Amino acid sequence: MRFRFLSALLITVLIGVSYWYIATANVCPVPLSYRLGTLDDHFGITPEQAKERIAIAEKVWEDEAGRELFNYDESADFTVNFVFDDRQAFADSEMAQSAALDERRAENESLIESTNQLQTEYETLLNAYNDSVANYETRLATYNQTVRRYNDQGGAPQSAYQDLERQKSSLDTEAGNLQVRADEIEDLAQQLNRLQAESKDRVDAYNREVQRYNRQFGYEREFTQGDYVGKGINIYKFSSDAELVSVLTHEFGHALGIGHVEDESSVMYYLLTDESETPTLSEADKTALLEVCGDGTGLAQELRRLIRNTIALIT
Repeated sequence: MRFRFLSALLITVLIGVSYWYIATANVCPVPLSYRLGTLDDHFGITPEQAKERIAIAEKVWEDEAGRELFNYDESADFTVNFVFDDRQAFADSEMAQSAALDERRAENESLIESTNQLQTEYETLLNAYNDSVANYETRLATYNQTVRRYNDQGGAPQSAYQDLERQKSSLDTEAGNLQVRADEIEDLAQQLNRLQAESKDRVDAYNREVQRYNRQFGYEREFTQGDYVGKGINIYKFSSDAELVSVLTHEFGHALGIGHVEDESSVMYYLLTDESETPTLSEADKTALLEVCGDGTGLAQELRRLIRNTIALIT
């Protein structure tokens, strides 16, 4: 009778523990063994590069926990997959358009710089020309005054006449030079006007392109770049190493059993608001990690680890 009671008690305990383990199997299942799964060539990264980014993401959580939470194992069932679909195609389009805008901006800045340099050159030449014209007009006025004075006296002496002729010749030469300079300045002004008009047209066109780009791509993005699906993590798109590491860190958090948090600066916020090649956990992230995984010494963590190890030995 006592044996039957103990047997029934043992069975009840085993059933209860089994139910508890199954119900909480996805709660901080550490150390979580994983491996790199599918890696579509369209992403343009090598397996080694993908593993490096994954290692950075797992280290974010492990550094805070102070213990091993993840373990790379080529025989693991849990996989991190890079699945190419229209989301990455969209990201590729975004990168291409962003690169085109960067190139257009650089061209515009170069054109504006050239325009500013030409403006400076024009103003320098114009100021020098105006000074020369003022000097010429002063000399011409003096010459004309002298000629009138001699005319009033009935004519200039021979020596004075020769000096006036030299002055007249010099003034005529200077007038010719001033006309040449005036023509050059006018040509430069027309060139400057064309450049200024072109700069304005190109800047306006660039601003319209930026507005179109912002309408198409400039919005807060939910974490559609990847997802956690129980037996693995799928990465669908990324535009930079920083975005990839941020998404991997977020999805590894879900793999630990952590849900979304409210703090917008958090790795586990439901929107991708910050991208970093070395993400930093917010206080909300740290609290969520502690609530889900504890400090690694609790009874629940030890029992769960014991059961997993036992299952691993049996299988």
